[in-house]
Amino acid sequence: MQLSYRRKPFMNLTTIKNVVMAAIFLPSLFMLIGSIAVVRTSYLEYLALDEDKHYADLLSQAGSIAASALPQEARTTIAYLADDSPRTTSAMHEARMAMDQARQDFYFAVSDAVIVDDRLEQLLESWKETHQNILAFRAKVDAGEASVREIIGAYRPSALIQLEVVDFLGTRITDRTLLHKSVEFFNILTTHQGGLVTNFLVRRSLAENGLDVADRDALATAQALHRAGISQLRYHTDTPVINDIMAFEQSETGKKIERFAQAVLANVLPLAHDSVNEWDKLQKVRFDFWRAKIGEEIADIRKSGDDLAARARLHLMLVLGISVTLLVLVAVVIILAARGVNLVGRLTREREILINELRSAAQTDLLTGLYNRRGFEQAAVTILSQAVGLRWVSIVLFDLDHFKQVNDAHGHDAGDVVLKEIALVARRNFRNFDLLVRHGGEEFLALLPDCTIEEASRIAEKVRIAIEAAEIALPNSEKLKISASFGCAGREEKSGRHVLEPLIKRADLALYAAKLPGRNRVVADAFIPDNQDRSRKRMA
Repeated sequence: MQLSYRRKPFMNLTTIKNVVMAAIFLPSLFMLIGSIAVVRTSYLEYLALDEDKHYADLLSQAGSIAASALPQEARTTIAYLADDSPRTTSAMHEARMAMDQARQDFYFAVSDAVIVDDRLEQLLESWKETHQNILAFRAKVDAGEASVREIIGAYRPSALIQLEVVDFLGTRITDRTLLHKSVEFFNILTTHQGGLVTNFLVRRSLAENGLDVADRDALATAQALHRAGISQLRYHTDTPVINDIMAFEQSETGKKIERFAQAVLANVLPLAHDSVNEWDKLQKVRFDFWRAKIGEEIADIRKSGDDLAARARLHLMLVLGISVTLLVLVAVVIILAARGVNLVGRLTREREILINELRSAAQTDLLTGLYNRRGFEQAAVTILSQAVGLRWVSIVLFDLDHFKQVNDAHGHDAGDVVLKEIALVARRNFRNFDLLVRHGGEEFLALLPDCTIEEASRIAEKVRIAIEAAEIALPNSEKLKISASFGCAGREEKSGRHVLEPLIKRADLALYAAKLPGRNRVVADAFIPDNQDRSRKRMA
C-alpha cells in the first residue's frame, strides 16, 4: 500500500522576517550584556594597575630612604663627630635636609594615593616614633653630647621600619612582573642593610681595639644577614643589577671586605695605624657601588610603574572604546535588521569563532603550557597544509629517563616541577617555528617542518645537552638533574602528502633504540626487530 502526504507550505516572507529579526535582536541583547561585563572587567583591571603603580612608587621611595638617605646622614654624622669642621658640618646638615625632604615626599605620596590600610598606618606610626628618636639624637649631636656608639641605635630602627614598609607594599602588588621586581628590591635592601651594620661595627672595632660581646653578636648577625641576602639574590641573576652585585662580591674589594669582617669576628685582625683609613676607603667604594645599584633598581621599578600607568590609560581607553563600539554595533544591528540573512550569516560566523576559541582552550596541557595530543593533531594539520614548498618533515620523540624514580623519591609535586622545567628548556632549544607537544606522561614530541633527519638529530642533541645540564630546583630547595632519550625520524615529502603517523611510529622505535644501550642519547631511524617491540613499555 502506498502512503501519500501533503507537503506543508514553506514559511511566508513575514514569518521569515520575524524569525530573522528575532535571530538578530536576541544575540544583540546578549552582546550588550557581554559588553557591559567586559567594560566592568576592564575598569576593575584599570583600577588594579593604577594602584600597583602607586605601590611601586611608594616602595621605591621608602627603599631609597632606607638605603641612601638614612645611611648618608649616619655617615656624615660620624664624620662630624670625628671632626666638626665647616666641611663636615655642612655635609651633615645637607644630609639631614635630604632625609627630611625624602620623608616628607613619601608621606605626601601616601596621602595622594589615598591608600587606607591598618597595617600601613601602624608602620607609619612606628616610623614617626623612630624619627623622633633621630630628632632627639640630632639635638644631642648639635649640643656636643653624642657619641659614635649611639649611631646604630639612632638610625637602624628607622631603617628596619622602612624595610618593613617596602616588604608590606610589595605584598599588595598584583602585577607579576612588578611583584618579582619588588621581591628582588627587598632582597637587595636587606643585603645592603647587613653590609651597613657590618661597616659600622668593624670600624668601631678598628677604632676601639675590639668589640664587646653584644657588638660581636650584632656583627655576626649582620654578616649572616648579608650572606643570606646574597644567597637569595643568586636566584635573580637574570637582571643586570644582580649580576653586577654578584661580580662585586667576587671582586678583590668584596673579598677584602669579607676578610676584614671575618678577622674582626675572630679577633685576629692585626691592628695597624692605617687600618681605619683602609677600611673607610673600602667601605666608601662599597657604599658608592651599592648606592648606585639600588638607584638603578629604583629607576627600573619606577619605570615599570610608569609602564603600568600607561597600561592603565590603555585600559581606560579600551573601556571608552568598548562603550562607543557597543553603541555603534547596536546601531548597525538595528539598521541591518531588515536585511536579515546577511546579518544572520555574520552572527553565525562570529559564533563559530567563539566555539573555535573554546575548543582551542581544550588543546593545551595545563601543566606545561604545551599542546596536548588533541591540539597537536589539529595544529600539525594546519602547519603542514599551509606550508608552501615543504619537502622534508621530521619528528623528534623524547622522554625523561627514570622519571618514575623522581616521583617515588621526591613526590608528584616535584615531578610536576621537573616536567614544567623540561618543557621550558625544550622550548628554548627547539626552533621557534617547531611544534612542541606533551605527548603523554613524561614523553614529549616535536614536529619539525622543513627539516631533514640530519638537522633534526642535531637539534635533538642540542636539546638533550640542555636538559642534561639543567639544574632543577625542587620545592624542598633540593637541586635535581635529569636526562632524556631521543628518537628521530624524517620523511621527504615529494608527493606533498604529509603522513605523520608512520613518522611517529618510526621515532618511537628510534626512542626505544636510544634506551637500549643505556639512555641519554639521540637515535635516528633505528630498526628494532619485532620480537623486541613488546619490551617497549618496560623501557619507560
